[in-house]
This record gives sequence, C-alpha cells and structure tokens, in this order.
Amino acid sequence: MVPIFDHHIHMDARDCNGYEAMALACVERVLVPCSPTGERKASSQAWADRFDRLTEFEAKRAQTFGIRLCAALAVCASDSADAESAIKGIDEVAKRLGRPTVAGIGELSMRTFSELDIELFSRQLRLAAERNYPVIIEAPIEMSSFERMLVELERNIAGGFANPSRICLIDVNYDKINAARRLNLGAYGVPVSPRIDGLFCIREKLDHREVLRILDDFGPGRLMLNSGLHVGFADPLCLPKTILRLQVHGLDVQTLRALAMDNANEFFPVHYA
Repeated sequence: MVPIFDHHIHMDARDCNGYEAMALACVERVLVPCSPTGERKASSQAWADRFDRLTEFEAKRAQTFGIRLCAALAVCASDSADAESAIKGIDEVAKRLGRPTVAGIGELSMRTFSELDIELFSRQLRLAAERNYPVIIEAPIEMSSFERMLVELERNIAGGFANPSRICLIDVNYDKINAARRLNLGAYGVPVSPRIDGLFCIREKLDHREVLRILDDFGPGRLMLNSGLHVGFADPLCLPKTILRLQVHGLDVQTLRALAMDNANEFFPVHYA
C-alpha cells in the first residue's frame, strides 16, 4: 500500500479509533479544514477557541497515533452571529497564518449566497492571495449552486483578488471538475469510498470506477483523493480501501502515489515544528 495524505477529514467530532485505523492503513498525514459547527460565534475569542482546538488539541490527538495533522482555517457565515463578529474571525485566521500546523485557508463555502456569504468568500480569497496560502473551497451539492459559486470565484480571479493556481476545489465529481476547467485551478479534491448506504450520508462519494473515468479524461496531475471523513456515517478506511481497489484494478504505483500523497503534499506544504 502506498503512503497516504488524506487532505479532507473532520475528526474533531469523532473519537480516536479513526486515527488508529488510518495509521494502520498507511495514512501518514491529514488535513482538517474548518467546517461549520452550528454554533453562532459572537466574539474573537469564540473563533480563536475553534481554531486553536484544531491546530493544537487535534494535532496532538493525531500525533498520538503517529499521524501528522495540519489544518485550514476559515470563517463561514452560518457560524457567525453577525457581520462584525465574522470579520473579527477572519482577523483570527490571519493571526495564525505562519504557524506550523496551519496549511491553508478553508474550507470556504457558498451555501445561501447572502451578502455575508459573498463578502466572507471574497475577503478570505484576498487574504490567501496576499499571504500566498492555499485555499480550500467546498463545492455546493447542487450543480446550479456550484455554477453560481464558480461565477463568484471567476469574478474574484478576474479582479486580481484570488490566485487560481493556489485554489483547491473539494467535494467534486466528474461534472464539477469539467465545469470548473475554464478557471484553470490548482487542484481538485475528490471524495472517495466504496459504495455505502448509511443512515446519515452527507455527500455522495465516488467509487474507484468513477475515479478511473476522471483519470481517463483529466489525468492525475491536479487530482487528490480524500475521504471527506465527517461526523456522520463515514468509514475512516474509505480512502485506503479505494486506493486498494485502484491498485487491484492495475493502476500503476506512480499514479497511485500522486493521487494518494504526492499531489497533496506539493499543494499543501507544511514545515512541522
């Protein structure tokens, strides 16, 4: 089995059994983007507590099992009490850029397309460009919303507020990668899993056959496989299992390494303390 960097997991609401399972399956490095928690944060301290939990406490939990953890930090409108507290949250993100376990800004999302949604999206893209940091953007589930998000992203790129080569779209499938090709983005994070039928499946993930279809048309150069591991029904081994199926199918080791580790390592460089 090749070494793995799972660049999209949400372990902060799960127990440590997942870390042990991933470590046994050759997962060496993980990245936790900052996703909504459902808590309305009304102060700088509330955002600081959230970010420090990911970059400090969660990194220690992963390291217990020999896994190096880094995080991407972001402010989303759904977790903001109001616009003022959201801007304070972005200031807290900026303060933490440069810390050893901070690998990027994200995950940025466009869920309601409210004025605050759009403002936070643009502000954080601009911060990332100014500080030369990678950005993780969550793809909306519905294709119509995804296309609408691409228009906002394209507007920011055209205005010089975002660097497309430093942007990674996550939660994408074949159709979404194809729709985003015109923007020439730096990376695409593809959530994978053998087919499951859980009671609480947040997003549909791709199996190894769908990954092979994407490879046939787009090549491996900007593709990175991830588990999208979340608080709901999710298998911490869904990424290693998919890689095994790709290996059994005959995918060469060099391509497997690119999809499982090398592309993500290059896109999210971090110098650990």
